[in-house]
Amino acid sequence: MRATTYKLGSFVINLAGYSYALGTVTGAGMAAAASGAIAWASFIAVDYVWDTYDPANAKMSADQAFDTGEAARRNTLKYLTFKPVALAEKYGVLYLFSGSLATTLTWGTGLTLLTSGFFFANGMAWDWYDWRTMPAAPAPKPAVGVN
Repeated sequence: MRATTYKLGSFVINLAGYSYALGTVTGAGMAAAASGAIAWASFIAVDYVWDTYDPANAKMSADQAFDTGEAARRNTLKYLTFKPVALAEKYGVLYLFSGSLATTLTWGTGLTLLTSGFFFANGMAWDWYDWRTMPAAPAPKPAVGVN
């Protein structure tokens, strides 16, 4: 669901920005759809790699507080992994649809800043939700024969 909410939010941001930058809702819709398809696949791949090789810390007790520092660290590193691909996609799509380097650099940078803020908000919200709904890890069993 994290990828879905991120892509829906970034699609709305991109559609609005592309509409203004390209001067047409039809072209903006096609650009946002192309942008969304590429970014969705890369977002899911990056999220999978991070969740496989550096999963979030397990909740050890029901009263353990959510670690915003750890969530911010993981989201920052995920962002730094994801952003080069997303930036190339954003600039590529804008240049393909506008043919203008000035439009590409201006709107690509602006939309990148907006979607970056949304990336962090979405990631922190999902980390908090996952933490709140995650059951506490079972207590470790004592070793057999140890007094």
